[in-house]
Amino acid sequence: MITKNRKPDLNVLNSSINHCVRNRDMIAAGYYFKLIYKLNLVPNLKTFTALMNGYLKIKDLRNVEKVYKTIISLAIQPDAFIFTTLFNAFKKDGSKLDHYFVEMERFKIIPTIPLMNSLLRGYGSQSDFKKLDYLLDYMKSYQLAPNLITYSSLIQVYGQHQNIKKMECCFKEMISKLIKPDLIIFNTMLEAYSNVVQTDQMLLMYHTLKDYNVKPDVITITILLNHFISVNDMKQIVFILDQSLSMGLRLDVTLFNSVIKAFTRQIIFQSNSVLHDTRNGTLTAFQNSKFLNFNETNTDDLTNTNLFLSNKVQSLYSNLFRNNFHPNASTFSNLMKFFGTIQDWNTMEIYLKKMLHLKVKGVEGYTSAMKGFGISGQLEKMEIVYLDMCKNKIQPDSKVFDTLISEFTRWNIQDKVLIYQQLKKEWMVNSIDTCVGI
Repeated sequence: MITKNRKPDLNVLNSSINHCVRNRDMIAAGYYFKLIYKLNLVPNLKTFTALMNGYLKIKDLRNVEKVYKTIISLAIQPDAFIFTTLFNAFKKDGSKLDHYFVEMERFKIIPTIPLMNSLLRGYGSQSDFKKLDYLLDYMKSYQLAPNLITYSSLIQVYGQHQNIKKMECCFKEMISKLIKPDLIIFNTMLEAYSNVVQTDQMLLMYHTLKDYNVKPDVITITILLNHFISVNDMKQIVFILDQSLSMGLRLDVTLFNSVIKAFTRQIIFQSNSVLHDTRNGTLTAFQNSKFLNFNETNTDDLTNTNLFLSNKVQSLYSNLFRNNFHPNASTFSNLMKFFGTIQDWNTMEIYLKKMLHLKVKGVEGYTSAMKGFGISGQLEKMEIVYLDMCKNKIQPDSKVFDTLISEFTRWNIQDKVLIYQQLKKEWMVNSIDTCVGI
């Protein structure tokens, strides 16, 4: 500690600089650095190590390099930590990595695992696979054994570049050395398998994760759900959802919206996949292992699917609020489409009221609700939705008017068609209060 009655020595000043660095206060760190010279002291490697680390924390790469040049100008021998800091600072600059690697060898620095991991991450971000192979051999020449971070860096690089073979080789090598993979590695590999649509390997890796008693997180569930949504594998979507809810993981609004869309596609698919069996005159549902099938007969199967998915949707919606997520306009649009697709008008109306209560901005939900009521012939309710929009000062767009016009056209109510055509024209020209005149 610096006191008025005691002249601080270099160790005290270095400690003060380190304290400032921990607080990311490089102005104060600079003050103590200048004080070293004012007191006729000579900064040492610890002084410059702290300064470099501080500038790296605030991403001031110019001063990181400036400190290194000062070290060299003072003929102070840099160490492995200095070069680790440099490699971390310039991990996105291949030419700088090359330059400081040459510098490292010029000073005959014996590499450490953290230093090599920084280099691997750096050249990995440059997609320089030849350099990665060279660095791995370089590590062997110094008898440096890769650790978890080493393998994590390599798996991430190979996974991002869809080099599945090398990614799997790294994973197998890590396991053979009894290094337990962590969640970051599993998530990286799951995403890599998803990107190349290797669903079987993805599922195997997910089960391997559980074998190692690694607990999935929201990122894991998001990767899995997005993948199974993209390949329309409804059974796996439901399985992963159940797993995530049982583990108490939070499903955010974006993922919730994607799941509802997938559920809606399932119902549309199942409805459209009913084939007439000319041999016995009965209806049978198209059987697909990726989709949900509850019974042999088509009618019960589709009814049970609707009920099952409806319960899932409502449970997931409740889960959103328990986790302090707030539904948006897209959420309610998807809800209206879902309940409209299964022709559950009462539940659709319930969520319409929820949307009005939450004063959700945006027309998507309202448009979808109007479409649902229009298709079912509930034209009075369709207009009420439009009026509710106006009461909530939500400005309609062309899709709102197009929906109203198309649904009244469907039911051959020409006077309403003319009214909304006129309102659309006035809205396009003047952006006036389009509720007037109904």
